[in-house]
Amino acid sequence: MAVLNFHHLRYFWMVAREGSVRRAAERLHVSQPTVSAQVRALEDALGVKLFRKSGRGLLLTEAGERARRYGDEIFTLGDQLQASLRQPGEQVGGEPLEADHLGRRGQVERRADERVAQVLGE
Repeated sequence: MAVLNFHHLRYFWMVAREGSVRRAAERLHVSQPTVSAQVRALEDALGVKLFRKSGRGLLLTEAGERARRYGDEIFTLGDQLQASLRQPGEQVGGEPLEADHLGRRGQVERRADERVAQVLGE
């Protein structure tokens, strides 16, 4: 199985959120062909189509909608991780973080493990 490229996932996720390649490219400060190529690379790696054309726009396929939901979770957890590393001892999601979460499993890692298990069990 291929390793998931989070760069490709972020570009796909931005297209899904913005509703168009053009708006995603503007937001990412890259060209439209770059965004399209990244989305195609993710589709190739996953072996599924994530969008279908509808007139001049794009709609998420069922697989695309699932990938978008995973992207929401992944990038939310990534934001929480970054915030927790900048401010040790602060709370994320109502749970206090361990002061030394880099040396042992911290609250963010435990919450990520729990959420992945929950999503996979759905």
